[in-house]
Amino acid sequence: MNEYLDTQLCAKYPEIFRDRQAPSSQTSMCRGFPCGDGWYALIDQLCAHLMWRVSQSRERVRDIEQVIQSSEMATVSAWTKGYYTPENLEQCRAELATLEAEIPVAVQVKEKFGALRFYVKGGTEEHRIIIQFAEALSTRICEECGTMNTAKTYRDGWHRTLCDPCAVKDGREFEPV
Repeated sequence: MNEYLDTQLCAKYPEIFRDRQAPSSQTSMCRGFPCGDGWYALIDQLCAHLMWRVSQSRERVRDIEQVIQSSEMATVSAWTKGYYTPENLEQCRAELATLEAEIPVAVQVKEKFGALRFYVKGGTEEHRIIIQFAEALSTRICEECGTMNTAKTYRDGWHRTLCDPCAVKDGREFEPV
């Protein structure tokens, strides 16, 4: 992916890509996004959905923190239905720690065998399902231009998901997988 789009993603989703500048001993994100520009919109939408889920968790964190800081149930939103009470503060603190660990942090985003791979540390099972859906969808989106028209996986030593015009753009023949 080109440097401008790389920078856009990292600026828009700093929590997901917080390890972008970390050394290679800690993450593969230091290598950037080794995939075509055509998947930018897909990665952008994936990250937007992941961050929406994170915002939902943060609302729960704020509610739990209110319970921990207050002994009056009147300050807690109605969704708790009495579950979070001043009497079970230790359980609240444990859930608070769990929710903070749920933020997915990208360790590697790349193309492999003609599909997007989006590896994270942290996150929930729901995050993993969302990521799997985006990875499957990537096999129907041209990695170079982003079109879904005629996109299919081609093989020329490497597997690539390309539309017909991108597949023949440089004059090479690709064999569909």
